[in-house]
Amino acid sequence: MKSSITKVVLIALVLVHTISVFASCDTLLDKLNVPGLDSDSDSTTGNNSETDDEIETDIKDEIENFNYLGADMDEYFTLPSYSYLDNSVTLGTEYVVTDKMVDEYIDSLRFENKTKTNGDTQVTDQAIKLGDSAFIYYTGYLNGAAFNGGSNASDAKPYELSIGSGSFIPGFEEGLIGIIPSETSKDDPFELHVTFPENYQSADLAGKAVIFEVWVVYTVQYTIPELNNDFVKNTIKYDGTVDQYKAYVNSAMIEEARAAAEEEALNKVVEKLLKDSTVKEYPEQAIAYCIENYKAQIQQYVDYYAMYGYQVTFEEMALQLLGLNKGDDWEGALRKMAEEDVKATLLYFAIAQDNSITATDADVQAKAKELAEYYSSDTKTYTAEEIIKEMGFDNIKQGIIFDGVAKLITENCTIEYKD
Repeated sequence: MKSSITKVVLIALVLVHTISVFASCDTLLDKLNVPGLDSDSDSTTGNNSETDDEIETDIKDEIENFNYLGADMDEYFTLPSYSYLDNSVTLGTEYVVTDKMVDEYIDSLRFENKTKTNGDTQVTDQAIKLGDSAFIYYTGYLNGAAFNGGSNASDAKPYELSIGSGSFIPGFEEGLIGIIPSETSKDDPFELHVTFPENYQSADLAGKAVIFEVWVVYTVQYTIPELNNDFVKNTIKYDGTVDQYKAYVNSAMIEEARAAAEEEALNKVVEKLLKDSTVKEYPEQAIAYCIENYKAQIQQYVDYYAMYGYQVTFEEMALQLLGLNKGDDWEGALRKMAEEDVKATLLYFAIAQDNSITATDADVQAKAKELAEYYSSDTKTYTAEEIIKEMGFDNIKQGIIFDGVAKLITENCTIEYKD
C-alpha cells in the first residue's frame, strides 16, 4: 500500500480521527452492504469473518466541492445550546485490558508457531489435543433436521480443522479435545452439542442450540511451544524475559484499548451532537458534490460487474447497493445520505469555528511531509509537493482541522466503564 497513492487512501490517512457518523462523501461504499463482494466463512460452522475486496478509486470530481474553509458556519449551522463539549460516555469492559487478555494474545503467538510432532503421520489411536489438526466430516442438526451449510458429508476429502484456531463457532473445537478418532466413524459419529452465538450472521441459527454429528477420520499432531525465555527471545524476537514481555504486551494493549475507547467515545459524542444540532440551510453545492461522487462509485460497481459478464443497469445497481426495491426512490435516498454527510461536515467546521481551530499553510506543509515519509519506500520516494498535488491543499487543511476538533472533543469527554 505504501507505494500506491490514491486520493481516497491519502484522505483516509489524514483524517486520523474519522468516525462512523462522519463519512466523507467520497466513501459511499463504506456505508453500504455490497452483495456478492464479501467473503464469509467457508461453512456455517465458521465465524463470520468478512474480507473487503479493495477497489482503488480515483474519482474525478465533475462538480467542485463547496468551500467549507471559506464559509461562515453561522449561516448554515446551529450548534446545541448547552455546553456541547461537556460530555460523559459509558463504554463496555471490552476496552479494559485484563491479564486474561494478555495471556490469550501470547497463547495465540504460541499457537501460530506450533510445529508438527511427527510429520504428516495420520494418527487415529490418540486423543485430540490443543494444536492438532483434526480431519473431520460433520453434519449439523437443528431440531432434528439437517440445516443448510452445516455439513461437509458429501465432500471428497475431510475438512482440516486446527484445534484452537477459533475458526468454528465457540464450543465446537473445544468439544473435540479428548476424542479418539478410531472411536468415531461414518456410521457411529460423535455427537457435539453447541450453541450458535447470538450475533451469528444467519438469523435462522443465531442463538440456537444444535447438534453436530462428527466423524474424526484422523489427526495430524502438532506441538505448541512452551512459554519460556527461549521462546520469547528466539521465536518472538523480544530481548527480555517472559515477565518483561508480558509487561510489554500489557502496556501495548492498554494503549491500543485507550485509543479504541477514545474513538468510540468520539463516535458517541458526535452522534449526540448531530442529533441536537440544526442545519439552517444545506449548501446545495456540497450536496451536489456528494451525490456526484456517490454516482461515480455506483458506476464503478456497474463496470466491475460488467468485467465478469454481469450486465447490470445503473439504476439496478443503485437499488441493490442501497438495499431498495424496484420502483423505490434511489435518488432521494442518495440525497438523504448526502445531507447526513454534509451535516456531519458542517458540525466539525462549526465546532472548529466556535473554538478557533485553524490550520496554517505551514501546518499543511508539515502534514504533507509526514505523509510523504509514510508512503515512501525503498522503491519509491514521495515529496510533500507530490502529496499536495495528489490530494489537494484544502483537503489536507480540512483533515488537520478535523483532527483538532476530534482532539478537542475527546479531551473534554469523561469516559467511564461498565462494571
